[in-house]
Amino acid sequence: MKTGDLVTLREWCKNSGKIAIISENVSQYSCIQIMFIDELKFVWARKENLILLEAK
Repeated sequence: MKTGDLVTLREWCKNSGKIAIISENVSQYSCIQIMFIDELKFVWARKENLILLEAK
């Protein structure tokens, strides 16, 4: 995963199913800063809780 990729949160997360953009990827930590598209709100998420959306 890299900055600018589209992701969604896994089903057990609070905002599951919402689409977000990766805004900051701090490689030495297991967290990634994402921004939800519909709210323009920044949050930190664990890498394990993100699903990378593929371009079709």
